[in-house]
Amino acid sequence: MKEPWTGDLVGRMHNAEVTYQELADEAGIVKAYVSQILNGARTPKNGRERLENAFDAIIQRRQTEEEIHDESEIQSAVVSRTAES
Repeated sequence: MKEPWTGDLVGRMHNAEVTYQELADEAGIVKAYVSQILNGARTPKNGRERLENAFDAIIQRRQTEEEIHDESEIQSAVVSRTAES
């Protein structure tokens, strides 16, 4: 039987466009095992914590990468304006 948290996590994964493979890689397990956990076929003791922590780490990394990208674009614009002057 599926636990309620699995549906919540699948929904958050969908909204954030996180794949089962990304989640598996971050959690250090295989994609098939992630699927089994989220479909209720397996209920490991630390499954919820492990998968939610992996999801949070993916989101945090994406936000950091986005911030770095934004900062790089700002710096490029400043350099470009300075060169035009």
